[in-house]
Amino acid sequence: MNVLSLFDGISCGRFCLDRLREPVVYYASEINEPAQFVSNKNYPDIIRLGDVTNWRQWPLDWSSIDLLIAGSPCQGFSTAGKAGGTKAVIDGETHIIDSRNRYMWAKGMGAEFLSESHLFWEFILILDHVKKHNPRVRFMLENVKMSQNNMNMITAAVGVEPVFINSALVSAQNRQRYYWCNWKVPQPGDTGIMLADILEINPKNTVVMTDTFVNRQKGRKCLVDNFNRKASSFSAMEYVKNGRQGDYIAIRPAAMVGRKIRQDGKRDDYSDLPIVQMLEVGEGYKARCLSTVQKDTLYSDMEPGRYVAADEQTRYRKFTPIECERLQGLPDNYTAGVSNTQRYMMIGNGWQCDTIVHIFFWLLIDMVGDK
Repeated sequence: MNVLSLFDGISCGRFCLDRLREPVVYYASEINEPAQFVSNKNYPDIIRLGDVTNWRQWPLDWSSIDLLIAGSPCQGFSTAGKAGGTKAVIDGETHIIDSRNRYMWAKGMGAEFLSESHLFWEFILILDHVKKHNPRVRFMLENVKMSQNNMNMITAAVGVEPVFINSALVSAQNRQRYYWCNWKVPQPGDTGIMLADILEINPKNTVVMTDTFVNRQKGRKCLVDNFNRKASSFSAMEYVKNGRQGDYIAIRPAAMVGRKIRQDGKRDDYSDLPIVQMLEVGEGYKARCLSTVQKDTLYSDMEPGRYVAADEQTRYRKFTPIECERLQGLPDNYTAGVSNTQRYMMIGNGWQCDTIVHIFFWLLIDMVGDK
């Protein structure tokens, strides 16, 4: 199979096809150097094509491409981002770029795009071009939950309805994503994996926690790893599901967020109150969705609720890079060789691989049916 991967990152697509034992010739477009380093370390045979915006100069036999895959930049679409979407500024006026023709017009006018999510249109142009040479090409586009307007725009441009999958079904991470594929993809079964299943430590041992926020230079506060203090209050719970039984640490998903909190403990986002860093502990035993910001995805043994971060009784821990890799379905140390900061960023930007393996399994079924 000849595969063209856009916005390839750390080559999660290649890893997932390898898990299915599918031999491929893999072409990749990626410009982030640390991501390329990790990708090359794991797959030195990948054929690199460079910047996606230069695709017209790529030395490809477009008719040979069997599968086109992409996870185009999502920050502009995400409800957690600044919602720049595909908007562009031309001569001081903001335009919504909602079609191929408007995108080409905006580029020709030297537009300033408000987010990298506009690169979705490069995927569309490439898909159009491949289809001219191979009308039977399979394709998959992945992106985040977004506004209905953006959903409708992408669906109209791609030409197929998306399937929505929460990766919590196949992993220990709540990761809700849309996948636009031109083959049928049913929902995966629930594998019953919990947060405690992916931790590096033995769940029966005492868990080492990080210190809470600490004062640094110029009064700034930040998360730090300080493994001198142990959380002795972690309790074991009996968890029985799908025929499994054993001792699991009662840990819950958490995040560090800035809130305006009244004296009665309730939020008041529109008041003049100062912003206070709070640890918010959620329900359940699945991790929050990994992002490129470490404090967005923590875990704690505390009961669900909101706690002042500076309180000495507040307990939480960051995930290690290996734990993040496990949440994404990657092998331990897949991203080793670059700084931890880079590892967290590229893992957060990557695909949840157990979900993609499920999607690609149904791709191979569909391709066998063709033959």
